[in-house]
Amino acid sequence: MDLRIDGRVFLVSGATRGIGAAVVRTLLAEGACVGGYARRVADEVDDSRQLIGAAEAADAGQVRAFVDRCAERFGRVDGVVANAGQGLIAGPDAPLDVWHDQFDQRITHAKNLIDAALPHMRRTDAPVIVLLNAVSAHHPDPEMAPVSAARAALASYAATLSHHLAPDRIRVVSVDLGMIDTDRQRARHTASQSPIEYDEWLVDEAVRRGIPWGRAGTRRRSPTSLAREEGGGRQRGVRCGEQDRFGTAADRMSKAASIRSGIGMLRFARSATPVRDPGCSST
Repeated sequence: MDLRIDGRVFLVSGATRGIGAAVVRTLLAEGACVGGYARRVADEVDDSRQLIGAAEAADAGQVRAFVDRCAERFGRVDGVVANAGQGLIAGPDAPLDVWHDQFDQRITHAKNLIDAALPHMRRTDAPVIVLLNAVSAHHPDPEMAPVSAARAALASYAATLSHHLAPDRIRVVSVDLGMIDTDRQRARHTASQSPIEYDEWLVDEAVRRGIPWGRAGTRRRSPTSLAREEGGGRQRGVRCGEQDRFGTAADRMSKAASIRSGIGMLRFARSATPVRDPGCSST
């Protein structure tokens, strides 16, 4: 599928693992250029179409420095994908520092990226902000109270940001994701000290969440093929399928399918001028 983003430049947080890495791969495959950062990066990548480096998402100064570096490197910034953050099992009685940490991961991380990128995005013709959220923003999971509350705050932030930036013609897209088999799920299995093997535990978790497929999504299947086969999901208030216990509509697809749908929102209006510069360089 041609998303008409050849030569466009996108910045991705949490870009080296899991969902973020899948977003980077898909953007590159669609002809875009990518600046991605994460807290820890084994080896920095700097070539004609991508710049992957280290930056602490909670540190506004580090994020701004990386964003400015990407803008200078590629000559523009057309959009951002705010992805940094991870969940944990904790109820309403979780210590206050856990709550603070979750709100930092959802709100502070996203706001640092968006604030740093906006001056550059205002100079492009079709800017877009994508916030990767989860269905628990609207249907909280009792076993993930701080995460659910922080995700609800992120959904509210997206809605208010969309209203605020509408006069500047900057689109804001919030994508609610389901469950996928990632390193984080394995870490949750380990932390749970469950006596059953990981694969069996993952099936039980899918059943607990009420996923009709009875399984999580997997990174072994490309986001593109999942979007074609399974579709669905929600993007900033666009409801596809009914919601029920814990918001199973978003869980009916894997996160990978959601990612591909979300990246589809990066496509530009037909009135926008396509950029055909495979090098993505200002030089």
